[in-house]
Amino acid sequence: MTGLDITFFEQQKSENNAFNVSATVYQLTHNDNGSRSSILLSLSYEQVLEVCHQMPLQLVHELLDELKASGLTYKYNSLCSDLGLTTASRTPNSNYLQTGVMEHVKSRLGWIVSLSLLGILSGMIIASYEDALSALVILAIYMPVMADTGGNVGAQASTLLIRSLATGEITTRDWAKVLWKEFRVSLIMAAALISIIMIRVIGFGSDVNLPGDITLFQVGIAVSSAMAIQVISSSFFGAILPVFVRSLQLDPAVIVTPVLTSLVDMTGMLIYFYITTLILNL
Repeated sequence: MTGLDITFFEQQKSENNAFNVSATVYQLTHNDNGSRSSILLSLSYEQVLEVCHQMPLQLVHELLDELKASGLTYKYNSLCSDLGLTTASRTPNSNYLQTGVMEHVKSRLGWIVSLSLLGILSGMIIASYEDALSALVILAIYMPVMADTGGNVGAQASTLLIRSLATGEITTRDWAKVLWKEFRVSLIMAAALISIIMIRVIGFGSDVNLPGDITLFQVGIAVSSAMAIQVISSSFFGAILPVFVRSLQLDPAVIVTPVLTSLVDMTGMLIYFYITTLILNL
């Protein structure tokens, strides 16, 4: 560790005359001489937990490994337990190619099997609106569009957030800023998609038989409104899930994608049928 780093840390401590989370995180992040475990030992247990919650996940694992290598097994196990780190949720110690096939399976299979069962709920939602689909077949045409758009929007947001969390660009304390930014982004995207869906429904739906007094314009309003709400909600889930998972000290790269897919599918169908049947009075 350089003299400049030490000076910075000491200045921060003297200015605040108290434990400073940011200064400690800075010191641990820029300390590469293998003595980071000694820094942790100078803190209280509660302070160590607070510091770990503000560091990139990979660095937390490295610090825990240093504690274990130093023979501090009890502290290592206690921190792993309180930080929510388990064998299944931890990132592999080696890189992707060096990690065994079964290790990858162990870290993924549990989540995939559990979440695949939630797919039953999506089917139940669709079945509950069977009468609406029978009365207005055109609604079935836009079901895949709704699911795909929601999944794509959520995946974009989550990918950006996972990368930012991994690089330390943002921390779990930035959740409000993240949600505010994603809300504004999703509003603009929703506005653009409303126009596209309206043009698609009105311009290419002239050969569709509509019951009663329902018009293509009304269908366009219903579908585009549902699409707008789906975009905003998917962006919200895609933004908050990585931050939430990281706050539990789990690995967002393993957990977020399958959880997000199941969540967006279920909420997307629910939003779609609720909004369209409400507007079209089906």
